[in-house]
Amino acid sequence: MGNRKSLFIALALISPNILSAEFIVKFRNQVNEDLLTSRSLGTEVKSVRSLKTSVGNFAVIDAKLDAVQMNSISRSSGEIEYIEPNYTNYKLFAEPADPSYSRQWGLNGRHGVQAEDAWSITKGSKDFVVAVVDTGVDYNHPDLKDNMWTNDLEKMGQPGVDDDGNGIIDDIYGYNPISENGDPMDGQGHGTHCAGVIGAVHNDIGVAGVMAEAKIMAIKIFDDRGRTTAEAIVKGIDYAVKAGVKIMSNSWGGPQHSQAIEDAIKAADDAGILFVAAAGNGNFLGFGQNNDKKPVYPANYELDNIVSIGAIKSSGRKAMMSNYGKTTVDLFAPGVSVYSTYIGGGYRSLTGTSMAAPHVSGVAGLIASLDPTMTAVEIKERLLNSVSSSNKLMSKSIAGGTLNAFESVR
Repeated sequence: MGNRKSLFIALALISPNILSAEFIVKFRNQVNEDLLTSRSLGTEVKSVRSLKTSVGNFAVIDAKLDAVQMNSISRSSGEIEYIEPNYTNYKLFAEPADPSYSRQWGLNGRHGVQAEDAWSITKGSKDFVVAVVDTGVDYNHPDLKDNMWTNDLEKMGQPGVDDDGNGIIDDIYGYNPISENGDPMDGQGHGTHCAGVIGAVHNDIGVAGVMAEAKIMAIKIFDDRGRTTAEAIVKGIDYAVKAGVKIMSNSWGGPQHSQAIEDAIKAADDAGILFVAAAGNGNFLGFGQNNDKKPVYPANYELDNIVSIGAIKSSGRKAMMSNYGKTTVDLFAPGVSVYSTYIGGGYRSLTGTSMAAPHVSGVAGLIASLDPTMTAVEIKERLLNSVSSSNKLMSKSIAGGTLNAFESVR
């Protein structure tokens, strides 16, 4: 452990006593910027920008506030529903691993997801979209480009023009809310790796995804240094909801509850979207923690469409770094030394619940391909009811077992 480089991105934790930073304000109706001035709030307000989403109207302010002031504002204004920090303490749930480990054991190894048997029934479908909400995706990767979602109005339109009228220019492969543009190209690697687990093309080169037939949308909520904000996360989820995706794959999280992010995921729930979330990679010593006692978000939000995923190693045992929880982690999936696509047309092995989550997203896609009318809750129930039961995991998850693609689709 001592010399293993970590891809955990240690983002700044916001102290509860702060706070000179950005805050998200949710209004009950329309944004009222007159309420967000230094005079009205009784503190210095440096800037205000509006944020309209499918779950309501928000504003983001740069101000000096502490917890007492935040509570006072929420209580005193009938127009403001809540105010909270624009949290930045979210990280990617992945660590690098030795690439000499057996490659893609998670698909067909003894404790893999039994993908080949599942492929005898279905290899997926391009009739619905899976959104990878992450660091973006290398949409030019030879193992991914043929399975990328494309916005045809923008692809066939004029460069530099918002051809589809959604407020984002040239969003051909997805959206980049962290830079506020239409280019979700991955410069970090994490999102491309997750995308390959879900839907690397079965083309006799590189690796194979859980879905041979897929349509992957790239949502870049992290910059290339692994940093993000709650605002970027809300915008990214909102874009995917409005675009009508079927599944969202989320291999990131943090300890801080954000009502704005929960509201965005609730909108996904209302839209019938399955939200797959990595359970997290434990503490700074590399040991998994119990999410029943110490929540990790978004995996721990109590919403029907969320599936929380822990990681196993090739022996079928819980990976040392994987979080767990008898009442908060739904099931486990392969997450150690997972070989997949990487930026620049490359490949790499990574370890983490980040790698477990896209295995589940891919199998959810296989399930949906059999019946596109299935709801998020129905897909979730199919995933949980078809696990390979394991005595080693009975006390560590709701389903008490590991992902089984074949049982999920037969």
